[in-house]
Amino acid sequence: AALERLSPMVEKKLDKESVFVLSDNGEVSDETMTILWARLSETDLFSRDRAFRYFDNTFVPAKLTSIRNVADFYGYQQERAIFDEHFSNFSSGKNNLPLLISSLPGLGKTHFSIAFTMAQENLILILPEPEDLEHSLERLFKRLAAKRSRKFVLFFDDVDTRTVDWYFFRTNVGGSYMLPPNVNVVIASNYRFPANISSRGRGVTFPMFDEITCQDMVADFLRAMGMSKPPPELVAVVAADYVAEFGQKRFEELSPRTLIRYLERYRQSAEKRRKSLELSRKELVPQPDAQVFFKFNVQIIRNLYGEEGVEELKQRKLDMEID
Repeated sequence: AALERLSPMVEKKLDKESVFVLSDNGEVSDETMTILWARLSETDLFSRDRAFRYFDNTFVPAKLTSIRNVADFYGYQQERAIFDEHFSNFSSGKNNLPLLISSLPGLGKTHFSIAFTMAQENLILILPEPEDLEHSLERLFKRLAAKRSRKFVLFFDDVDTRTVDWYFFRTNVGGSYMLPPNVNVVIASNYRFPANISSRGRGVTFPMFDEITCQDMVADFLRAMGMSKPPPELVAVVAADYVAEFGQKRFEELSPRTLIRYLERYRQSAEKRRKSLELSRKELVPQPDAQVFFKFNVQIIRNLYGEEGVEELKQRKLDMEID
């Protein structure tokens, strides 16, 4: 009765049946708890999707397309093991050390990061803008830390490590503000990380895509098709045909992503597979042209690092030939 004086509408509310159904001993029934959890889930944005873009302090569901299952990755065995270990450890609560990824464009930084995150069913992917690294991350971290039952991977993609102001990252990750245990930061760049940043996380660098790496991927692909021990001659023929198609302008670049496109056509074409097998049995077997890979990589490195990077690549190639 006293409540009616505070709000005349309370009478109507009191007339309605309560959502709480109590058992004889006064406890909330299991059925009622199920209803309550369902209603709470409806109010939790992160219960409906697993990938979100983050901008203007807002989370927007992101529809990710063409992301392969981690079982469909080929080659790069060491890198795959690092990604699998990293995200498995974070998923199980062992650690949340930042992952700092660098490589030339097109080698799989983005695809690996997304695929291995989504492979862990309890991880939620957040995609901020690269420039968010230059602002305080404390507010974002606090919002995610409040969701203690969930684990978040913040993936900053395509970051230019040469120009970004790292002040807030140094402050918010291992500085005066500790990274919440349910948040993991992943940063991918075409460039190397400064020493004072790389020391704050675990670094992984993809090796250059050359004729050796290409053949490793082809061999892995053939094994996935059911060939337990792919003949080196067949591997060389398939890799050589891929390079030949690049020379015919069927691909815009030599990279794992274009090789995957080639291998999918190879999988679907019985005629292509038959011709490759026949060529692999000849006395002279086609080999992938190492010089084509080298020239393409020189072009990329020149665009990214200038002539200094090109000279470093040439020296590295020379050292390998001497060894």
